[in-house]
Amino acid sequence: MSGQTETAWPEGVIARFLTVGGAAVDLSFDDERAPDVPVHQGTAWASTKPMITITVMARCTGRGCRAGTSEATVMEIPWGGRPLETEPGIEATRWGQAHAEKCRAMPRPTN
Repeated sequence: MSGQTETAWPEGVIARFLTVGGAAVDLSFDDERAPDVPVHQGTAWASTKPMITITVMARCTGRGCRAGTSEATVMEIPWGGRPLETEPGIEATRWGQAHAEKCRAMPRPTN
């Protein structure tokens, strides 16, 4: 791509979609371990397992874009560290791709 310079992604961004207007839709996530909960197996309670709350966010960086953000959350048993493969990750990815295809807002200025 001639004429364009690569810029570093903001901290915490795990995926990006380029919008029609040249801005980006940034995906980031947060995972928080909840207290261990007992897991029922058959007729007895097994040992406790950690529950993880995963939130994946998609946000447009276009100046004046009024689309806001997409945020999806799910509470699960350990998920293996792949936020985009979780239900909220898939939902945020779909929103980000669809928004990027139609958003004509320009990128926010850096200074």
